[in-house]
Amino acid sequence: MSGKKSSKLIREIVRPAKQLGELVHRSASRVYSPYVYDLTARKRVRMSPGALELKNNVAIYVIAPFHGIWPSHLQALDFIVGSGIAPIVVSNLPLSANDKNDISDRAALIIERPNLGYDFGAFREGILHLRDRLEECSRVTLLNDSVWFPTPNASNWFESLDAQSSLFSGATSNYGGSLKVPKSLEPEVWTYSPQANNFHYQSYAVSFSGRAIRDPAFLKFWTTYPLTNSKDLTVRRGEIGLSQWAISQGWSTSSTYPIEQMDLLVKPLSESRLREIAERLIVLGNPEFLALKHRVLKEKTDKESLRQMILAAARCLGVAYATPEFNLREMQFPFLKKSPVWHQKEASDITLRIVREHGDRWGILEEVEFLRRSLP
Repeated sequence: MSGKKSSKLIREIVRPAKQLGELVHRSASRVYSPYVYDLTARKRVRMSPGALELKNNVAIYVIAPFHGIWPSHLQALDFIVGSGIAPIVVSNLPLSANDKNDISDRAALIIERPNLGYDFGAFREGILHLRDRLEECSRVTLLNDSVWFPTPNASNWFESLDAQSSLFSGATSNYGGSLKVPKSLEPEVWTYSPQANNFHYQSYAVSFSGRAIRDPAFLKFWTTYPLTNSKDLTVRRGEIGLSQWAISQGWSTSSTYPIEQMDLLVKPLSESRLREIAERLIVLGNPEFLALKHRVLKEKTDKESLRQMILAAARCLGVAYATPEFNLREMQFPFLKKSPVWHQKEASDITLRIVREHGDRWGILEEVEFLRRSLP
């Protein structure tokens, strides 16, 4: 038997065992991991009181400070506190004494925990700490440091939340429309709905009203939430799972970014402005859409084609990632995603250019340039 055929045979023999192992992991972690974690790893959780009083309006701010605490972390906390909200900071990594001191002045509580379950494991930790006072809470907001927040000249997201009457709200949502990348940019009717398959609100910024928090199902969701270090499973059970669960409860849900009206939002823009937004579309993990972007921008493209490409990016890629130029200038959106800075050169260059054009009024230029060192 040739070496090539032998390798193929070995792969065919190993594949069922690998698939079975993945199935066992998914099934076991779904049933057992909350209880195993609580009996074992949770004993290593460390809590330190902060300088602030724990109020009824709480924000659980999750951080993963692989490179220590940046000024942007402290600015986010200052904004949260200035909005009358008490932060509980949950770190998925140990904090240095200096970092803990800086955070302590801006937090009601600091929790350091084992890095298991990504942000949802940390959200769970914060909520379990609040379990005896959930009845008193008027709002619980979940935030993580995958974004810079707030951006300069942005609207106050917490005020936007208060203007919503929904039990569960997010800053942005994903998967509300077709994910199919268009072959050509013909005019299409814009449709976006929470009834779409795998629709969800993105976990970097979501919030629960007092009525939602007092529903016994709320605490049950978090108590039984199955932790895992699989990123794919965390997205499915966490981001998508939480949103789909909230919808299944019959709760009212909404996002502060009105993506349902995206077609109307971009309609008044001039051709030159549409081209600038299109040039600054960020495309991660979708080579087909990236090729479409490059092809369209090389061609002599009319206003409608540019508009259709921006709309396609919103539904295929999500506005939180894809449209930072439009978000910051037209929408006064208070969040900017960090990961494009280190994932892909074009996306990183676009983000750096946008930050520089704002005059670094948020003080993140040093952080951006440091993170760019991790570019592949």
